[in-house]
Amino acid sequence: MEQHTWLFISIYGGPTTMFKILCAMLISAVIGFTPAASKAAPVHDFHKAVADAYANYREATFYMHTGNAMVASFGLQDMNDKWLTILTRFAKSPPGIYANDASWEASLKEISARLQDGIKATDAGDLELATKHIKPIRKILSDLRSRNGVFLFSDRVDRANAAMQAIWTFRHNPPDFSNPDNINDLRRKTALMTYWYERCRDTASEEVKNDPQFRRLVDLTLHSLGLMWDAIEEKNSRRVINILREMISSDDLLYLHFG
Repeated sequence: MEQHTWLFISIYGGPTTMFKILCAMLISAVIGFTPAASKAAPVHDFHKAVADAYANYREATFYMHTGNAMVASFGLQDMNDKWLTILTRFAKSPPGIYANDASWEASLKEISARLQDGIKATDAGDLELATKHIKPIRKILSDLRSRNGVFLFSDRVDRANAAMQAIWTFRHNPPDFSNPDNINDLRRKTALMTYWYERCRDTASEEVKNDPQFRRLVDLTLHSLGLMWDAIEEKNSRRVINILREMISSDDLLYLHFG
């Protein structure tokens, strides 16, 4: 051991020099093995910040739909303020799972631009133009998650809402019970909507699951979907339409409060 130590010293120049070399090697090793992800913002922080801002977005779109420009503008402004904070923190430092997304920064900036255009249009009282500006934001966020392999509760609500929109076509075009293809289409859409509402029910956080409004909305919709099978068996177009009317408001509220 002593022989090997003196051999090392003779090669590298003495105890003091050897100590410096060992320290440099240790620092280099630490730097070399520090995960790059440690420099990125935690993904749960990003998702939490987006969820907080997105609640204002849903509120704004709801009030746009009801024609209340003033309240819609407040919602958009609140989201815009939160989104500027998200841009500052995350645009140049995406969380690890988003680190390789070439469109990451562009997507975040597009949302910011659309919000600002929406605020201007809403303040001018042009809700139609404001809606045109901000409507794509929902899909931009969904696509951002999808292309990076992220699927959140909000995405399940999106699927449930899309299933409602698909079956809603029978509201103004009642099923033709003499046409097997038409009946099977209604059955498929009923099954798909049932699936996504059950997924929302089963995968919600404990906080959401314990929310009385959430339970009521989901339970009422699933009950109505169960009645839809009876209406199909009865070949009762009027009952189908009434069930759809009952479900649409619950579906809107699911998005507004929990999407």
